[in-house]
Amino acid sequence: MRPETRVSHEMVSAAYCGVQILYFHGIVLFMVVVVVLLVVIYPIVISVALNGQL
Repeated sequence: MRPETRVSHEMVSAAYCGVQILYFHGIVLFMVVVVVLLVVIYPIVISVALNGQL
C-alpha cells in the first residue's frame, strides 16, 4: 500500500466527517436562528398589531 493513497484516503475520510459535522451544525444553527427570529419578531409584530388596532 503506497503512503500517498493512505494519506489521500485519510484526507477524504476526514473531509467526509467534517462535512457531516458542518451539516449537523448547520441544522442546529438554522434552528437556533429560527427560534431567535421568532422570539425577537413575535413581540414586535404583536405590539405593532396592537398599536394598529388602537
